[in-house]
Amino acid sequence: MISSVVGRQPSGSWANRRITLSVAFNYGGRWDVVQAVRQALARYRPDVVECQDAYNLPWAALKHRGAYPETALIAGYMTDFPTVYVARPFSKFLGHRLADRVGRSCYEYCGRLYRQFDAVYALSEQGGAQLLRGLGVDVDEAGVAEVGVTEDWHGGSRRTKEERG
Repeated sequence: MISSVVGRQPSGSWANRRITLSVAFNYGGRWDVVQAVRQALARYRPDVVECQDAYNLPWAALKHRGAYPETALIAGYMTDFPTVYVARPFSKFLGHRLADRVGRSCYEYCGRLYRQFDAVYALSEQGGAQLLRGLGVDVDEAGVAEVGVTEDWHGGSRRTKEERG
């Protein structure tokens, strides 16, 4: 599923429009999906494109910015895919040494990809920000988008005595 968030219908003026590109897990790099994304970008010509995927969608966004250099690109590092989807599963049939090498290649890919974006954010310091900085990606500009809740937000001190039982 492609999620497009656009402020208004396409027009000559394209101020204040943003498209967020996010595809459900394992769309298989289908070119019809990528083509649909390219068409949406060309039609709406957003000011900002946010990519939450490290596969084909960022390349469509980068290509769009080639045609419209004023477009700002933001990327979210949503999962440690070189380890989770490459090194770990590959180790089962390639062995750990070769799988680790392939995983390192994926990290190099991440560095090359994300360094092309205007801003990059990660879901936590340990869940991507540290790693991306090590690859030469400036994560500090967009920062870390912490997920979840903390005890000080939903802790017992925030409930009434009756609610705590």
